[in-house]
Amino acid sequence: MLLYCVIYSMGIVFSPCKTDYAIIFLKIFMIPIRIFLFVSLVLFCFTSYAQNTFNLKNPGEAIATKCATCLQTLKMMPPEVQMGVSISETHEVYFLITDPVWFSKLFRTSADGIAIDLVSKDQYVCGGKNKTETSWAGKGTLLEPMYLTKLKANAFTLPNGYYAVKIGEVPPILWGKEIEANVLLIQNYYLCQYKTFYQLPTFGWGLLDMGLYLNKLVFKSDKDSNKTLYQRVFQKEFKFVVPFEKGKYEYSAADVKPIFDSLNLVDYDIKSITIRAYSSIEGPKNVNIDLQQKRAQSIVTALQGYQKSTIRMDIHASENWVEFLQDIKTTKYAAFASLTKDEIKAKLTDKTIMAELEPILKKHRKAILYIELDKKNPYLNTDSEQLVKQFNASLTDKNLQRALEIQTVLYDRLRSEAAENYANRMEIPRKTEFSILLNNKGIFSFLVDMDAQAALKQFQELSRLFPNEGRFRYNICVLKFQLWLEGTLTTKPDDFKIEIYSLNKYGIPATLINRMLVNYYIIRGDQYMQLKDYINKDKCLTSIQAIYKNLIMTDDDMVSLAQYFSYYAKYDWATALLKPKINTIDVDEELLFYYINLTISDPFYTDKPEYRSIMLNAININQQRYCAAFNSIEKQGITFQLLEDDYLKKTYCENCQ
Repeated sequence: MLLYCVIYSMGIVFSPCKTDYAIIFLKIFMIPIRIFLFVSLVLFCFTSYAQNTFNLKNPGEAIATKCATCLQTLKMMPPEVQMGVSISETHEVYFLITDPVWFSKLFRTSADGIAIDLVSKDQYVCGGKNKTETSWAGKGTLLEPMYLTKLKANAFTLPNGYYAVKIGEVPPILWGKEIEANVLLIQNYYLCQYKTFYQLPTFGWGLLDMGLYLNKLVFKSDKDSNKTLYQRVFQKEFKFVVPFEKGKYEYSAADVKPIFDSLNLVDYDIKSITIRAYSSIEGPKNVNIDLQQKRAQSIVTALQGYQKSTIRMDIHASENWVEFLQDIKTTKYAAFASLTKDEIKAKLTDKTIMAELEPILKKHRKAILYIELDKKNPYLNTDSEQLVKQFNASLTDKNLQRALEIQTVLYDRLRSEAAENYANRMEIPRKTEFSILLNNKGIFSFLVDMDAQAALKQFQELSRLFPNEGRFRYNICVLKFQLWLEGTLTTKPDDFKIEIYSLNKYGIPATLINRMLVNYYIIRGDQYMQLKDYINKDKCLTSIQAIYKNLIMTDDDMVSLAQYFSYYAKYDWATALLKPKINTIDVDEELLFYYINLTISDPFYTDKPEYRSIMLNAININQQRYCAAFNSIEKQGITFQLLEDDYLKKTYCENCQ
């Protein structure tokens, strides 16, 4: 039984005589099956091998004339029209296309058709030659081509309007193996297109987090859902780089005192420390990693001596190959960059080479500390009844800071204390000097249990009372986005855009307004996409590209926006967005791996020497995840067919086998 599928649109790219890989987008409903989709189409380089090719013709150098109709049709096909292949649990192979009209344009005569090439991972061997030269027409097991008359006989339309054709079945010899399916498009019995693919995890779109405006921005979608409101409002985070002396791993309280002093922990405790500890690359790896673990643990122990509460720690140790490969380029040992890790380590056993490189290597021994501070809560053991009295007294005394802290603690307790709603007993006068408390009351209510519509009405009422208060107007816009996503926003999109732009008159920073405008165009672009208004959809994308360059973006923001660009086939935009961040050892894991997903199939990137540094960085951060990228799509990999690239195969076999 064929599964109902949704195939999302991407662009088409032609690259004569170069195997490329395409990108997969699919939602699956009802019954799980293995999905093979492609979007980037490339010309096949024809060579000659002996195997049954079912009388397919090789157009050779005459491909431009023999395949003119097919190639022209693919060139004209909108990126929103997608094709794909699915393999069911019962081994049936289906061809899918999102628009039946383009099926008819691609396959016009009785000599036009489709074939499927099934490739198995066991054809790719570390320490040996890949076994993919099975025929001039394919790399694996070629299923018998199906031509127009039979294609139509086996075709049916899915409820969503997509066109599906049963092409054949997986041979029993491949059952239980890790396989992937490539597609061959045939015109007049000539093989005109051979398509490989890879899986790029994406999301249709996700909004940049805009936060809610208290005395600072507080995000409803905070990564740590266990944080209290008090922590989310008053928490601080710091980053330090600590150089290591060669051979030293014991650190005393005196050694870390400069860090402690700079944190100014009068009102704060260290909640957690995440340490990325790096050794220089000479010597045995296990010794280097053990040394870094000891160094990191020693730092945490020394800092622990300054407070009673336990510091939560997370330590990740690795060799600093990234900076070594970057720094070696400007030395007489630049050729080392082309050697394997073991070969480089062997070179560094030479005392003369080691002495000359020590000024570089000593910079690679360090730790990057991410320290999270929690504000000490002086009201932790005060009962709620007493806190309400203290809050109201703070208003009388006009002690706004104390009132803010108590208000936050009380709203935290609403999550667990179901008895009495203490929030309603906090008597906040509707005066300008207390507008921040009124604003926070509305936000806390929304974060705890209030729906967006009720919160919007509350903020609109406050905005009428305090028309010049920017916080209220900002939060109104945030809540309207929530209602827009829910489909209940009554404001017209054009009027809403004017409302967003007007925030600058009320003191809202331009960077926050720009974040809202990006989100506005994200939603608007999706609406145009649903209406198949591709011109206005593209205008929204162009607006987003122009605006995001003026944003202060987190790593999460960048990944989210890159995924959005990828969803609409703007891979070059997505790559350019992430590229400035990927050459640092402390790069965010999600950002680095998404960049690799975008680029790893393109020799334009992988042929460059610095790409090895990028891959080794990924291996240092999460070796298992990097290696899993070379699994089949069925096993959540990008594709094992990446192993056709000698450079990628060498790195994979060196680090994953």
